[in-house]
Amino acid sequence: MKFFRRILFLLVFLLLLGLIPAYYYFNSSLEPVDKSNETNKLFYINSGSSLSLVLRKLSSDGFIKDYRSARLYTIIYGSKKHIQPGYYQISKSMNFKEIFEKIASGKTYQVFLTIPEGYSMRKTAKRIAKKGFSENKYLSLTSTISEDYKSEYVFLEKLDKFNSLEGYLFPDTYDVTGSKEENLINSQLKRFEELIYSEWQKRPKNWKMNFHQTLTLASIVELEAQKPSERGTIAGVFVNRLNQGIPLGSDPTVEYALGWHQGEKGLSFKDVEVKSAYNTYRNQGLPPGPIANPGLAAFKAVLNYENTPYLYFVAKGNGSHVFTKTYPEHLRAQSLIVRGLLN
Repeated sequence: MKFFRRILFLLVFLLLLGLIPAYYYFNSSLEPVDKSNETNKLFYINSGSSLSLVLRKLSSDGFIKDYRSARLYTIIYGSKKHIQPGYYQISKSMNFKEIFEKIASGKTYQVFLTIPEGYSMRKTAKRIAKKGFSENKYLSLTSTISEDYKSEYVFLEKLDKFNSLEGYLFPDTYDVTGSKEENLINSQLKRFEELIYSEWQKRPKNWKMNFHQTLTLASIVELEAQKPSERGTIAGVFVNRLNQGIPLGSDPTVEYALGWHQGEKGLSFKDVEVKSAYNTYRNQGLPPGPIANPGLAAFKAVLNYENTPYLYFVAKGNGSHVFTKTYPEHLRAQSLIVRGLLN
């Protein structure tokens, strides 16, 4: 009897000898890979990914020490929890319990980027650089129209390689979590197709301008009209000037040609003499292409422009404009505004 007790004791002892190191190994395997490395990185879980696949990816990406220990932990403690697809911010300073709790919580990490209406490609590039995108790469990808873009988006088919995507990159708020420059550009083009190009399909009968010209005028209206209520009137003024062969005389087109914003002082006589196809003081008609990326409201304002008798408008300085029929009336309005007699 004593002999069997000794054997049983020996077996238990040997079992404990094996279990204790295994227990310590199990726990140490769940500890952070690098406690000092608190740098957050994005980890993406595809929809439909199995837990086993996600754990292997966590292991290969260096976020967990041991796949088998992690899998055992989920069997013991996480049988009722399910991983959720999406982006998560995790670091190598997190232990496996923290990582698992996060990816099973469904609290995904999202980065939203808002591109205001009327932003040019250059202004957009500077803005997105603050979100980690490459300003130079964005400009490089949008400065010409690739054959891939032409084949995917019908509204780009008739443009040549000398055109850029200026005007076609719809300004909106985008979820750019984990995105690259190519992803953002495609998102902008798709939104443009959904909103601007679909609106073009409903244009008035006998519309004289082609799509590119209409978009170009919309970009000018976008930058000229600070008050939504004046968009249709300003569009009507420009249509009148185009029909009568009068140069548009739009300051934003000169700014685009110069590459900078005029500020409070306004443009000088030297500025408006700049030799550029975009200078609508020197050249009649529309510039070669859009000078910014207009929103849907500006595009609609052009398609539904106000039938107005006005040929001129001048800014009051408070966001609104004075509209006049003749050049002498225009000069008088300018004088009154300068003297503070017209608010």
